[in-house]
Amino acid sequence: MAREDLERLWNDPAHWSLTGYRCPQDPRVIVPKRIRAMGWTINWAHPKAVQMLLLMMAIAVGPALVVMAVMVVVASTVGLSPAASVLGSLGVLGATALSIVVIVVLSARLARGE
Repeated sequence: MAREDLERLWNDPAHWSLTGYRCPQDPRVIVPKRIRAMGWTINWAHPKAVQMLLLMMAIAVGPALVVMAVMVVVASTVGLSPAASVLGSLGVLGATALSIVVIVVLSARLARGE
């Protein structure tokens, strides 16, 4: 589909609602938001929209869960309470921040068709 056709579909107000963008004719899974500076959104009419949402959630939460599991194992082996591990908490925050960066980069690449 030509870029002009995609822009025409994206600009059509009938494809936008309070829940976001919904256009079955648009082949993109991720599209720019109405206000482009605000980022990207999912085309909820695309067959892979829910899979994309679950993938993004797994990328965001997965590393934090791994870091938390490692923190619990290490803390228990040295006799510390996992909840008292300040370094573990910082590791979880760092992993979550890194995951968010990965989601933003992947979303931008997918939206451009890379």
